[in-house]
Amino acid sequence: DPGALSAQGTASQPITFTSAQDTPSSGDWRGIKFYETTNADLSPMAHCIVEYAGAGSQAAISIERAGIIVTDSIIRDNQYYGLDLYHSPSVITHNIITTNGKYGIYIGSGLPTIENNVISNNAEYGIYNNSSDIIDAQNNWWGDPSGPYHPSYNPQGLGDRVSDNVNFSPWNDAMPSVDEDNDGIADNWERDHFGNLTTVNEFTDYDLDGFSDLREFLSGSDPENSQDIPVIIADSDSDMDIDGLDLVDLIFELDRHDCTHQAPCVYDLDNDGDVDDIDLKLFGEDFGRP
Repeated sequence: DPGALSAQGTASQPITFTSAQDTPSSGDWRGIKFYETTNADLSPMAHCIVEYAGAGSQAAISIERAGIIVTDSIIRDNQYYGLDLYHSPSVITHNIITTNGKYGIYIGSGLPTIENNVISNNAEYGIYNNSSDIIDAQNNWWGDPSGPYHPSYNPQGLGDRVSDNVNFSPWNDAMPSVDEDNDGIADNWERDHFGNLTTVNEFTDYDLDGFSDLREFLSGSDPENSQDIPVIIADSDSDMDIDGLDLVDLIFELDRHDCTHQAPCVYDLDNDGDVDDIDLKLFGEDFGRP
């Protein structure tokens, strides 16, 4: 009978496939394999973390003659390939595929769909296509706004390298900010600092410095260091719009309501690195002073 692996986590509780070592490193285990006999309909991978695999030159996820949907997952720190696709029509979307020791994705043959992923900081190639088929890899973020590097088709690209026969244009020119728990804080920021999406939200103050973790995120300060104080961003009319945006037309009308904590806006009309509201409070209309 066909086998199956149903790995469906959630944004706040991802399923983690990782090393059993106390001090993990890439190549600690082989990885996950799907074969032709896999029941693909019963084998989705969603909200998973697959890391430290690659022993024996294996991929973290190998898919052979099967069509598996891999979505909303993180595939990182593996010794060899993040994914290895052979005769596979798999769908690879909304994943973070990063810091793998050789290729982010290796394609032996087949026509997978690879879209809306973060593919960055992989050692040799973001995607290596070893077949003559043209692979659809549009709308991915490659680690730099200039797109992936290809010596002929995008020699100025500073992102991960791609091989021939990869249709990478158009690409995303900014890293997507995923916020699946809807708290206004990017999920990757939460995971980088706390390892999950449940420790902090828009109301918490993890380091007890008097500033919410949402404000720490928006200002770029360290939520684990009470000495790293966020830039004060005023909102005089409590409409959740930063006053600098309210004042963008240079008329002091604090009644705009077109930004929320999920779409924050900060204006700096004089390009001096200060939010305009701070300039106005300190210097009146004397913009341009640092």
